[in-house]
Amino acid sequence: MQKNQSGFSLVEVCVIVVVLVLVGFVGYTVVNRSNDKSQTTPTSQASKQSATANDVAEAPAVVSTDDLNTAASTLDSMDVDSQSDTARLDAELAAF
Repeated sequence: MQKNQSGFSLVEVCVIVVVLVLVGFVGYTVVNRSNDKSQTTPTSQASKQSATANDVAEAPAVVSTDDLNTAASTLDSMDVDSQSDTARLDAELAAF
């Protein structure tokens, strides 16, 4: 008596599923590593910039328009070309 087999056996289907899961896991790991590297790059660049700018004082955070007005008056008193600085701060104030 001869058996007429057609299709896949249960073992073959399980092997195919295991191979697909392994390929998917490896692909996920590679993509996850590349995303982690791209997210850490700006942080490392920021630390390099801060290391080279140790002698520069940190600018205070701008919370209100009064802060911008104070900065404009400070720049006006210190800078020779005060009109361009004031115009720039006025533009930033309008966007704020």
